[in-house]
Amino acid sequence: MDLRTVSSSDDAAPGERPWGPRTVGIGIVAFVGVFVASPFLLSGIAVASGATDRADLSPAALLTATLVLQLGTLGIAYYFGPFQHDVSWAALGFRQLSRGRLAAWAAAALFGSILAGLVSVVVTEAVAPSLARPNLAVDLGLGSDAPVAALLYAWITIALVVPLAEETFHRGFIFAGLAARWGVWPAILASAAVFSVAHLTPWLILPAFASGIIFAWVYWRSGSIWPIITAHLAQNSLALAGAVLT
Repeated sequence: MDLRTVSSSDDAAPGERPWGPRTVGIGIVAFVGVFVASPFLLSGIAVASGATDRADLSPAALLTATLVLQLGTLGIAYYFGPFQHDVSWAALGFRQLSRGRLAAWAAAALFGSILAGLVSVVVTEAVAPSLARPNLAVDLGLGSDAPVAALLYAWITIALVVPLAEETFHRGFIFAGLAARWGVWPAILASAAVFSVAHLTPWLILPAFASGIIFAWVYWRSGSIWPIITAHLAQNSLALAGAVLT
């Protein structure tokens, strides 16, 4: 696949976009602004719910804050991408694939991401064993005895909205916006770096970076963002189920 083949903005390969590094940089600044605003959002939710600190927030409140931030991330990708350049969502990679190709690419992305994540975990434990692993269930205040509605809300937020927003922003917007000017692999590495730093937790930086490389590569080769959204959905579903059930 040649990312520099001339075609329309909506039907182009992942590296052919009407936005470039400058717009991507502005989008990243806006993305940072969303994360800077997150403590204020949590504080507002805490005040509204009568909680004195983050530990007192209900799972629903924490999930709502996550949902709002992820929708903001999705909005940034759309605004600085398709909206400002008068193209469709297809420019962010939303192109239909046959069921067979979608399943094959999604399986490749999931397998590659899990394998890369396991290697990264081994390396992290060897290099920095003092880093604490994040506990998703504790962070969200969920457990196997949580109400079904709370678990469903957690799944919708963590396994549906998070993959949709993160893949659209990091791969559909950042990677695709950089690839034509910087080349495929520099764009893959840059988008994976932003993706890893965005996770904030030191333990997740290396696994997220590895997964970011796999997902960007699959997006580039498949020409569609749906396989990596599907793989990310499956991976987050497994992580959420493991966190709640163990």
